[in-house]
Amino acid sequence: ELTFVDLNDYEDESVIGEGTTSSVKIVIKQEKYAKKELLLFDYKAMQRFLFESEILFKLRHPCIIRVYGFSNGDDTHKPSIILSLEPSSLETSIYNSIYNTLIKLDKNQKNLITVELVLGMRYIHRHKFMHRNLKPSNIFLSKNKHVRISDFGLAKEEDLETSRTKGVGTLRFMAP
Repeated sequence: ELTFVDLNDYEDESVIGEGTTSSVKIVIKQEKYAKKELLLFDYKAMQRFLFESEILFKLRHPCIIRVYGFSNGDDTHKPSIILSLEPSSLETSIYNSIYNTLIKLDKNQKNLITVELVLGMRYIHRHKFMHRNLKPSNIFLSKNKHVRISDFGLAKEEDLETSRTKGVGTLRFMAP
């Protein structure tokens, strides 16, 4: 069941990411959250945005980003999803681990990330969803380095045993 939020209750702080159809901002309402806003207003983009929020409300798991609410938007606000704010992505952590000797992912952290990623994806697949855009920038790490899978904008509800979906996602990370 979707939880609707009043965006007037949140104060925008800064933009932390942008994609083709949406942007992500840090917002504050007693504590900090991430607000994913729809930028591209066409029927297909709005439909995907609504479906993404529905998926996030259905998939409650420690290894999946937490959703707190949804707003259809109004005259002063864009349609938005309120999410947990995680401090870094796997992409940033890998980069820092390679180029910054002070911020290394140790072997135990790498193993934990791998196991949690598998557990999260297994949960997603058991609920008959395909993520279709899994990549390091869509995997967030909590302050304790626990995995939070995010960005279900290209996800699809499928019977994974019989389905053959053509490739969608970021070319560099797609299976051949």
